[in-house]
Amino acid sequence: MGPCLRPGARAGAGVEFRLLGGVEARSDAGPVELGPARQRTVLAALLVDANRPVPVDQLADRVWADGPPHRATQTLYGYVSRLRRLLPGVIARGPGGYVCTVDEEMVDVYRFHRLLGAVRQADDDARAVALFQKALALWRGEPFAGADTLWFNTVRDTRQKERWAAELDCADLRLRLGEHTALLALLAGHSTAHPLDERLAAQYMLALYRCGRQADALAHYRHLRGILRHRPRAGPSAPSPSNPRRGHGAEPHRAPGSPTGSRTCAHGCADHRLARRGHRRRTRRPDAVPPAPRRPGFRRPGRRARRAGRPAVRRLTRGHRNPGRHRRGRQDGAGGAVGAPDA
Repeated sequence: MGPCLRPGARAGAGVEFRLLGGVEARSDAGPVELGPARQRTVLAALLVDANRPVPVDQLADRVWADGPPHRATQTLYGYVSRLRRLLPGVIARGPGGYVCTVDEEMVDVYRFHRLLGAVRQADDDARAVALFQKALALWRGEPFAGADTLWFNTVRDTRQKERWAAELDCADLRLRLGEHTALLALLAGHSTAHPLDERLAAQYMLALYRCGRQADALAHYRHLRGILRHRPRAGPSAPSPSNPRRGHGAEPHRAPGSPTGSRTCAHGCADHRLARRGHRRRTRRPDAVPPAPRRPGFRRPGRRARRAGRPAVRRLTRGHRNPGRHRRGRQDGAGGAVGAPDA
C-alpha cells in the first residue's frame, strides 16, 4: 500500500471503498485520508445504503444513537462537507437526505454479496469454491471497525453471520471435492473459536476420519456430545454431529470428488444431515392438534409398572372372559378339592 494522501487531496475517479474491516477508501493515486473516526463512521453509514438517500436525522442516529452531541446536526454537516471535499462527486444532498453515489462493484460489501449470488449459478463445485474463496478474501477484519452504535452493531452482526455461513458452505464443497487434508488445520482453528457449532463439528470430525485419525474424531464427538447434553436449547439448531463410527451422511469411505447429490445449503452447497445417536425426537406437524393436558396430580405409569401389573390383571379377569370355565381348586390335606362344586 502506497503512502497516504495528505488531508484535502482529491481522490479522483474510480475510488474503491472498503468496509469489511476498517473503513478505508483507495483511489488510483493511493489511499485517501478520510479524517477522524467519527467522520469515517459517517461515510460508512452512507455507503451501507449506497445510491439511496439517507435522511439527516436517520444518519445522525446511525452515527451517535442515544449519545448525540449538543449540536449534532451542525456537526454532521461539518463531517459531510469535509468528506465531499475529499471525495468529489461522491456525496450529494437531495430532498430525501444525503446520497452516496458510487459503483456498487467498488464497495467490498456489495462485491461480497454479488460473489455469493454467483455461487448459486456455478455449474460445478470447483467453480463454486473459487467464488467462495474470492468473496471471503475481501474480509480484512471486523466490519466497520471503530463504529460502536446500535445500528452499526446490528449491521455488523448480520455481515458476520453471512461470512460464517459462506465459510461453512465452502468447507462443505471442499470436503466433497476431497480436500480434507488441506482443510484440517482450518477446521481445527474454527473448532477452537466456535466449540458449540454443531455443523462445524461434523465437518471437523469428517475431515479427521478421512485423514485416518478415527480416534481423534471419536474423541471430539464424545467431547462435544458431553457439552451439548448439558446445554439448554431455546429452539432448533444446526444439524447435530453424528458418531464418526457410524458415519451418518458423512460418507467417510467415498472416493474424493465423487458426486453426492444436489447442493441444498444457503449458498447452494450440500449440508451434512447428521443426527445425534440417542437424541432423535418425534416431531409434530405445525398444524397438528396438540394433546389434551393431563389432570393435575396425574402421572402415567411407566412401561415397567404397566408390564408388572399385567399378570395380576389376567388372573383377575380370567373368569370373566370365560364364565363357564372354573379353575380347579387346590387339594387340601384330606384329598378333597377346595372350592369344587358339589356333585
